[in-house]
Amino acid sequence: MKWTKDRVSEADIDAFLGVIKELDQRSRNLLALMLFAVRRRDPKLSEALDELHKASPTGQGPVDKPVDGIDGSLLRRLNRICPDDECVWWERALTYAETEGDAHLYQGLVALVERRVAS
Repeated sequence: MKWTKDRVSEADIDAFLGVIKELDQRSRNLLALMLFAVRRRDPKLSEALDELHKASPTGQGPVDKPVDGIDGSLLRRLNRICPDDECVWWERALTYAETEGDAHLYQGLVALVERRVAS
């Protein structure tokens, strides 16, 4: 990868996007959220997202309780503090977990959103 000051070459960006396109939707959502955490210099959130990804790589984690649906008030609070592009990825990740019935991922994401809005 060729870095020039604060820029990455177009070829490097294309290569990176090619790798991302190969990921499944679950991994893509979590990777995007990790990148936002890194950009904000929040390594704890990035590490928590990574642990969440490792905990149920196939989406078949332990189901403590059923997925009830996305909490609108939580998303509104998130929208007040996050940039729009980051909110889109949180919503995508939550919607994916909900539609796939992955309660482990959903509950983990909700806990991280609650942590994010509390900070």
